Amino acid sequence: MNNKFIRIFGAGRSGTTLLDLILGNDPDSFSLGEVHALFRPYRKHHFKIDCNCGDESCEIWKGLIDFDERNFHNNCFEALNVNCLIDSSKDIVWMIDNSKWLDSNINQYNFLIYKPIISYIY
Repeated sequence: MNNKFIRIFGAGRSGTTLLDLILGNDPDSFSLGEVHALFRPYRKHHFKIDCNCGDESCEIWKGLIDFDERNFHNNCFEALNVNCLIDSSKDIVWMIDNSKWLDSNINQYNFLIYKPIISYIY
C-alpha cells in the first residue's frame, strides 16, 4: 500500500487547520499541523508543541521530536503506523524542501485553499 502525504497551503484564517484536522481524523491518518515550527520556529508559541488530540500530556510527539527535518516525514509514517500524513505548514520554503526529501514511493498531494481578501473583512 502506498503512503500518502498531503500538504495544505493557504493564508491564515482560510480553513487550512480545519481541513487538516478533518483529514487527520481518519484512523489511518495523522494530522501534523504546522510542523515546520518544530524545526524552524520564529514565534514564541512555536517553542511549545501542542498535539491535535488536545491532551497536554500526550506521548505521541515525544517520539517524533528527535527526528531530523530531512527525514521527519519519512520516519513519521513508520513511527505512527499510518498511511497518510497531513502537514498544514504555511511556510513555502518548508513545503518545497520537504517535497524534495520525501521518499519517491510516497504519493504527494498539494491543496491550496484560496480565500478572497474581501472575505477577511466580513
